[in-house]
Amino acid sequence: MKAAVLRTLGKPPRFEEFPDPKPSPGEVIIHVKAASLKNIDKMMASGSHYDSHRELPVVCGTDGVGILDDGTRVFCGGSRPPYGMMAERTVVSRTWCLPIPDGVDDVKGKLNYLSIPILLSFKPIPLLSLQAGPQFGILLSQDKNLVDNGKDAFKKGDFSLVGGAQLNLANIVVGGRYVIGLTDINDVTSNNKWKNQGFQVYAGFRFF
Repeated sequence: MKAAVLRTLGKPPRFEEFPDPKPSPGEVIIHVKAASLKNIDKMMASGSHYDSHRELPVVCGTDGVGILDDGTRVFCGGSRPPYGMMAERTVVSRTWCLPIPDGVDDVKGKLNYLSIPILLSFKPIPLLSLQAGPQFGILLSQDKNLVDNGKDAFKKGDFSLVGGAQLNLANIVVGGRYVIGLTDINDVTSNNKWKNQGFQVYAGFRFF
């Protein structure tokens, strides 16, 4: 089968042939339809993640969407090494497969959080404000997409750190913030950690 094969940490994976997976008792073959590419995948391939691959070669990819041999479409992760989701097929534990309802997109996903930042603002000069502090998030809803296979897949709370800068232009303010999640929001398996990350851009008008 074709796969994204990593042979050296810190080097890009290569699209090449890789042996087909053979399931053990309790495992299933996944015919991959879509695989995610996240920061954790890049870090594991570079060798900078604490859980980076220890034995090479391996197939990259921690989670994605695929089809079981019986036709069931599932969201899954935690492929048994040396297999991963960036391949035509992979092998995972049956307990890590979450069925996806019909009509749900394989690729697109969105989580709606109510975010409450508590920021300390420091103004080194009148034009510039620097901001940093914690942010608390509460999961409100999930779109109809690959993650909408059960609300239990995601924990309801999230704790993040926020850092950013703001320009003070008379009564107008514009700024940007980077948010990095500290909470593992994966409520399915402890094999992979799912954390929120994002960049916020805003503009406002100051009355006082």
